[in-house]
Amino acid sequence: MRTSTFFLRKFGQIAALGTIALLPVLQAIAAPTFTGHVPTDFPAGDNTLIVGDIDGLPLEPTGSGWDMKDLRLHYDAATDTMYVGISMIDVGPTPTIAGDPENDGDAGSPLETDAPDFGGTETFGVRFDFNNDSTYDLLCGVPSAKAEGTSMQTAFTCATDLFSFVPLPPIFGIPLAAQTGAPPTTTSAAWPHLEFAIPNFSAAPGNSADPECLKKIRVAVFMGSIQDGPGEDWLPGQAGTKPMCFAGCSCSDGNVCNGDEVCNGIAGCSGGTALNCDDGNACTIDACDPKLGCVHTYVTCDDGDACTADACDPKSGCFVIPLDCNDGDACTEDSCDYALGCYAILVVCDDSNACTSDSCDPKVGCQFAPISCDDNNACTADSCDPSSGCKNDTISCDDNNKCTTDSCDKESGCKYETVSCDDSNACTADSCDPKTGCVYENISCDDNNACTKDSCDADSGCKNDMISCDDNNACTKDSCDKETGCTYEKI
Repeated sequence: MRTSTFFLRKFGQIAALGTIALLPVLQAIAAPTFTGHVPTDFPAGDNTLIVGDIDGLPLEPTGSGWDMKDLRLHYDAATDTMYVGISMIDVGPTPTIAGDPENDGDAGSPLETDAPDFGGTETFGVRFDFNNDSTYDLLCGVPSAKAEGTSMQTAFTCATDLFSFVPLPPIFGIPLAAQTGAPPTTTSAAWPHLEFAIPNFSAAPGNSADPECLKKIRVAVFMGSIQDGPGEDWLPGQAGTKPMCFAGCSCSDGNVCNGDEVCNGIAGCSGGTALNCDDGNACTIDACDPKLGCVHTYVTCDDGDACTADACDPKSGCFVIPLDCNDGDACTEDSCDYALGCYAILVVCDDSNACTSDSCDPKVGCQFAPISCDDNNACTADSCDPSSGCKNDTISCDDNNKCTTDSCDKESGCKYETVSCDDSNACTADSCDPKTGCVYENISCDDNNACTKDSCDADSGCKNDMISCDDNNACTKDSCDKETGCTYEKI
């Protein structure tokens, strides 16, 4: 828990109210260790408040009576202890003139000096106003009215503060044992610096009746005695400019995002260290919820393009990868639409060739297989025209041979049968000329025998009948010579 120091200081000889200055909390300041030297034990700096006194009294030069330099306060919220330091102006080895023992109104030239032991009617009081209404609630010091022979070491107390007018000495009321600590320590009887602690400070009745955690307090100091006259001194009531943070006070503003607020005593609450919600992940939006603390929301890496796969790299952030719209089917044209994403269109496998059968194989794509124009008819010539498709033209079985009869069989194709030139006439020699066809030449029935009569019968063919050489002349001998024919020798 951080602690704080509060100073009331007088600046030179100028009669003016001091200014309270609360500086930002940089580091915790340890509670002071009393050495008897207030400026050393209550150093100025962070969490330090210094308010000077007024030089209106004493009227005499410095050192003519009680002359405070400043009041310094340090509050440790961890232990609820207010540390008080009052430093005096040191003018050398001459003891301070505690008052005006002769009661002649001239504390500057006494016939005798009164040691500053706060005996007799000598008094000092540090007064605290918890609600800043100019009515003081807590008074710590040495009362003016005390038993004979008592001094600061035995008469120091904290009590309620009965109302009194400044610059009159304060009047101690009901003793407060819980707030009364050890009597002030000092190392100098001539120019005493007073240092003491007030335990259970926030539990003082004047504060517990108005138990706000954060409030401005008002403080005043009187030092002198009833008969001092001009030999007394005081620090007029002045209030802090910022609320003081008391023990047990929560400085939390309910927002965990700005860190844990710290109670720094008189310096009030100081802000904590804001949460660093940077998780080092470029894929999250780092934010802070006042109640939950750091919140890491994953970024939406949507580029609005259905043709990309949106992803995020913790180091570099969003990035996109073009979609692979390949469906592994060679029969589709794969493409991508910005709004719809991947889609496929069937490939049209038309090669504009009527002689092929167009198809598609998912593995290899379009296939163009030649179609079969075979009509299973040997009498046709099968072919294909790329524009019109199959053609089955009747083949010509003409062998340009007049000696054959040309025909075609669907199963075996062209047939060439020899033409029959038989005219059923035994008197002709039947033959065939490939160019002209059948030829019928009369056969020769000449048997080279002059003794026969050659003839031809259409049914039976050649006839070679013996001729008759009878000349009906008995005077001749009729005969026939094959070479010459009939001969008639006279007998």
